[in-house]
Amino acid sequence: MFLSTLYLLLAHLVADFLLQPESLVRWKHKSTIGLAIHAAIHWFVMLALLAPFGLDKVILVVTGILAMAHFAVDWAKITLEPKLKLYYQLFVVDQTIHLLLILVAGYLLSGFVSMQTGGSVFLDYYSNEATILGLCIVIIATYAYELGAYQLQREYSPKAVFKPDFRAMLKRLILSSVVYGLLMIFGVYQLAAFGG
Repeated sequence: MFLSTLYLLLAHLVADFLLQPESLVRWKHKSTIGLAIHAAIHWFVMLALLAPFGLDKVILVVTGILAMAHFAVDWAKITLEPKLKLYYQLFVVDQTIHLLLILVAGYLLSGFVSMQTGGSVFLDYYSNEATILGLCIVIIATYAYELGAYQLQREYSPKAVFKPDFRAMLKRLILSSVVYGLLMIFGVYQLAAFGG
């Protein structure tokens, strides 16, 4: 369950933060076609990340349902934003719902995505939880953090424009990488995540 959930989380972070330019955000707010494109990107990223484990019919169905759920949650957020003017709160609720859905889907896919050992070096490294968790932390510490700060800024200035602070992103990237690296070196990650 942990590995499948991590891959779905990584796919979410990539599709929701790295592969969602401002033009797509504007398109989502104007048309359900933009929302459908965004949901399709989520589905394709999930499939691409899970492809090395084989694309079983269950994986196709669960990830397809997760992509459709992403569409519905984003549609609700976009519909409520202009009425409630609660940008940061809706961002947090939106991401929390996505995370809960990812946990459910990760549980459903736990029998289909598992750590590989003794296979190819690529698959051994690719299916390592520490590697995937590290990638998730990098995206959260950089782009996701910036977007969350922007949503908070919109609470006070609704016409604010998203301008990522790449210098601050780099500092957070270095800091989170050092902390994560130290945790890995001293085995704290293994104790915390896997019970020793």
